[in-house]
Amino acid sequence: MKQKLTLTVESDVVRRAKKMARKKGISVSQMFEEAFQTYDVNPIETETQKAARRLLSLLEEAEAVQPLDDKELLKRHIERKYG
Repeated sequence: MKQKLTLTVESDVVRRAKKMARKKGISVSQMFEEAFQTYDVNPIETETQKAARRLLSLLEEAEAVQPLDDKELLKRHIERKYG
């Protein structure tokens, strides 16, 4: 369902938008709509966020580790330490 939207912007911006739309052969409304259809609402901005997302995806794909009881952990430790 289409809905009307009124924007208040500088006249220079309106001129440039009309010129750009004319070059593309579309309306300013269509150009605006296309811009926001491809806009990512939650962009990843920092390297830390990118790394966290990669780590999370790796963890989701990884196989679950079976928990070991204390006796098994102690046995493994002693075997490693004393050969």
